[in-house]
Parts: sequence; structure tokens; C-alpha cells
Amino acid sequence: MANPWKIVRTVLACLAALVAAFPIYWMASTAFKLPGQWSAYPPVWIPNELRFENFVVLFSEPNTPLRESVLEALGRGFSASPSAVPNIINSVIIAVSATVGAVFIGTLAAYTISRHRTGGLFTYIFILATRMFPPVAIAIPLIVVFSLIRWLDTHWGLSLIYMAVSVAYVVWIMKTFFDEIPRDIEDSAVLFGLSHVKAFFKVVLPIVKNGMLAASLFTFIINWGEYAFALMFTVGGRATTIPVTISQLQLGGGYQYGPMAALGLIALIPAVIFGYIVQKYLVVGLTLGALKGRR
Repeated sequence: MANPWKIVRTVLACLAALVAAFPIYWMASTAFKLPGQWSAYPPVWIPNELRFENFVVLFSEPNTPLRESVLEALGRGFSASPSAVPNIINSVIIAVSATVGAVFIGTLAAYTISRHRTGGLFTYIFILATRMFPPVAIAIPLIVVFSLIRWLDTHWGLSLIYMAVSVAYVVWIMKTFFDEIPRDIEDSAVLFGLSHVKAFFKVVLPIVKNGMLAASLFTFIINWGEYAFALMFTVGGRATTIPVTISQLQLGGGYQYGPMAALGLIALIPAVIFGYIVQKYLVVGLTLGALKGRR
């Protein structure tokens, strides 16, 4: 006889999965709807046909034949917003560069804290405490400084901010991995003729590659979806990212739900691809730290 509690847990897990997946489904379906179906009542749960006008608006410039043909066919529902392609490229450049920098710096910082207790417990707590400050408290003085050095609304400026904000996650994750590695491994490598630097790069880093991939995934997702700093530091529009672009898709006081959903669907692709690539390392990376307390 089946365990009734197991059945209840299975049903609850399925319901939770449906609730979590419904916003993604609704966004995907809205991306292929016409303007009259975006906020129709009763809702159009499944579009009768897949329409790509929302994607045309995103990838075409105003006053081009392709955009004009869409506007002529629909007659309403779309604004003359510029192409979102430059902003997608901005997001890729900024998120990738910030992730690489945060993982590199955070891994080195986590190693020194784990192995050499650099700065004592205060350093570790201080790094984690940087995530407790509201973005506006950090942004106001940085806006003034970046304006003076002409880094406001630039790829380098926004990448540096993203990196500084997300490095705390890398330190938090990677310190656990370095704590798990016995010191004898490094001492043995030094005895065999490697310097401490070479022992770190050739012996220690390959052992913690799962943790680096897990930290990279989480850091990339954080940087890819960052909105507050992107909004405050891209006032000129030269380094505008996808989250800010989505919030700007409005027409006559109302939101353009179709293009917003289409751009949101496009924004999911890099995170899904990255997550799929590192999935076999992700479980190990997330559970290694939990094993320490069970020994």
C-alpha cells in the first residue's frame, strides 16, 4: 500500500512546480500574442497562432520598412522604441566581464581568508556585510565619483559596480570549498618543488573547480538581472541593460506587455544555457559545504 504522506508530498511538490513555472509560461505565451490579447479578459491562455511581431519590434529600428509593415498591419500597440539589440549586447558584455572579475577576485580573497585568516574574522564578516547595504546608499557617492572620472554610463563603470556587489557571494561560496581541502595537499606540492603560487593554480584550483562553476552561475544570474544599479548608472542610455530596457517599454502610460515578454524570454536564454552546461557540477558544488558538518 502506498504511503499516504508520500503521495501528499508528491502532490504538493507538483503544485509548487506548477506555481513556479506558471510565470515563465505566461511570459512565453504573451511573447507570441497580438496587442489585443496581452491583457484581454477572459485571458487568452493559449494563443491561436504564434505571432512574431513582438520580436520584430525588439530587433528592428523605427522607421524601417520591416517595423513600418508591422505597425501598418497592427495599427496600434507598439511604440517607436529603438532596437533592443545594443542593449542586449551591453548586458552580455557587462554581466560576463563582471562575473569573470568577481570570480577571480573572490576566489583569491576566499583562499587567503581560508588559509591565512587574512584580517581575521572581521574581514570575512565585513565582505558579507556589504550585501546588507541598500543600493541607493552605495550608489549616491559612486555616481559623484564616476561622474568626475567619466565612468558614468559606461561598460567599465557598470562592470566594476556589478563586480564589487557580487564578489561577496563568491567569497561566501568559495571559502567553504577551500576549508574542505586538507593543507597536506598543498604542503606535498611544495615539497615536490612547486612554489606556493604554482601549487595554488595547479593543485588547489582544479580541486575546487565545481565550486567556481557554481559561484560563476550564481554570480552571472545576479549580474544579468541587476536592475537598481543599471537604472541609476545608465542615465545617458549608452550602457543600458536588458532589465532597464524592459521597464522602458511603455506606450501612452501603459506597458507593452508583448515586447516586454519577448525580451524577458530572450533574457532567459543565457542563464538557461549556462545552467545546463554546468549542471553536472552544480549539485556537487552546492552540497560539498554541507558534508563538512556530517563528518
